[in-house]
Amino acid sequence: MAGIALTAVSGLNAADGVTSLRHDQAIARESRHWADSVMERMSLRDKVAQLMVPRLDISDNPAGHSQLRSVVADHKVGGILLGKGSAATYASLIGYAGSVADIPLMVTLDGEWGPAMRVTDAPRFPYNICLGAITNDSLLYDYGREVARQCRELGISVDFAPVLDVNSNPRNPVIGYRSFGEDPVRVSRLGVAFSRGLSDGGVMPVGKHFPGHGDTDTDSHHALPVLKRTSEEMEQTELVPFRDYILAGMPAIMTGHLTVPSLDPSGAPASLSRAITSGLLRDAMKFQGIVFTDALAMKGAKAEGETSNCVAALKAGADVMLQPRALASDIQSVVAAVKSGAISEKQIDRSCRRILEWKYAAGLAKASRPRPAGIASRINSDSAADMIQRLSEASIVCVRNDGNLLPVGALSDRSIAVVTLGASADNQFSSYCRKYARTTDYGFTAGSIPAAKLAEINKADLAIVLVTTQSSWAVSALKQINTPAKAAVILSNPLKIGQLVPSLSGYGAVIIGGDDIKAMRKAAAEAVFG
Repeated sequence: MAGIALTAVSGLNAADGVTSLRHDQAIARESRHWADSVMERMSLRDKVAQLMVPRLDISDNPAGHSQLRSVVADHKVGGILLGKGSAATYASLIGYAGSVADIPLMVTLDGEWGPAMRVTDAPRFPYNICLGAITNDSLLYDYGREVARQCRELGISVDFAPVLDVNSNPRNPVIGYRSFGEDPVRVSRLGVAFSRGLSDGGVMPVGKHFPGHGDTDTDSHHALPVLKRTSEEMEQTELVPFRDYILAGMPAIMTGHLTVPSLDPSGAPASLSRAITSGLLRDAMKFQGIVFTDALAMKGAKAEGETSNCVAALKAGADVMLQPRALASDIQSVVAAVKSGAISEKQIDRSCRRILEWKYAAGLAKASRPRPAGIASRINSDSAADMIQRLSEASIVCVRNDGNLLPVGALSDRSIAVVTLGASADNQFSSYCRKYARTTDYGFTAGSIPAAKLAEINKADLAIVLVTTQSSWAVSALKQINTPAKAAVILSNPLKIGQLVPSLSGYGAVIIGGDDIKAMRKAAAEAVFG
């Protein structure tokens, strides 16, 4: 498949060797041969089913196994997407699915900030909006490699990441903290670096949501957003990360459920629009990889005049139908559309071949089963903790430092009050501050600061105020603190801290971290004390 970055691995466990084989012609030939041999024994219905990736919200029990067997062995789908569950549950279900699959499965993950987005006991990386502050592309590459390692442990071969949407609309209700930010060049650089790491680690990255969901004010899970950009504006903003992603040779893109009148006046969502999926993505931007739709069960994926939005998505030019609304009837509708001539069988063959060739190149034909025993500890490894800390430290931004208030001298003889708004006095931030200086700690989780405590705080020479909440009482509390010197540390989604800003005018130093996790609190304390 020219233009697709092929990564071959010997298996999907972290212990297996992972070798990047991009542009390897021998693997490409082997992939085509294997796909040919598989397709020779597939019926039309089998080929159509290979394009389906249903979502399964099931437990690791007999009922869950029965449902999984029905979908995988009876319907013969090409892949699966699991809902929430523990690492052991994931590994067990994925192992069982592989044991009953006739053709290797494409096991997918909606893991925009790693497996923790769906795997309940996986380590949680900072949100993308936080990572948008990072200037070191190689760190994002390493992050992608670590996410790939965890995915392989679980038996996952496809991650629906990175989010390549440029979040140019701060009122966007659905992208927001999921995006790397509002700068298309920064989004592009970080997204491509992460994708390279993921791909070189043996997992398919899927850039989303084409042609760009950042400048919308409607959630496509509930309705159909409208992107009102002109085509010229989109060239300068939304399409920049996707164009660079394609030029980097990445293998897959997900189309979004949003209508773009400047690209398709019909009002069809991009995922169901031939003008956007085929005309723009395939023809104009020369993308030759695999096109996934966003979840077709979403309300934004409405297909006018079609019995199934899967039929509409295929007519638009998609390869993989993610989360079809009614699997059995959707397969039947596509088969009927092919037999009626509405969709050509040649197109079905082409999409099926793309998927099968990737499966072989990714090593799925020889993949070993994931090992549930001890998997949580293997995922929550030292390398994962180190990566979270490195990302957190690189994400901290000092936006104000009047009079070089920071860093605070470690041997300072000043009295220092460490005040936490939104958590108890004894937390990861205050404990690290105590390593560097003698401090008195205060913590408040709701309401105003009691007068007696406020009086104590205001007697200090310096107040270091950690804010982990956007509540109105925190706005007032920030104003009440009136020490001779004061520094604020805001650990929160930067898109939602606007109401705090007026209260920060009296603070000589302001540090922002875009997420509130333990590693970020440690990194913030280190930043305060240099």
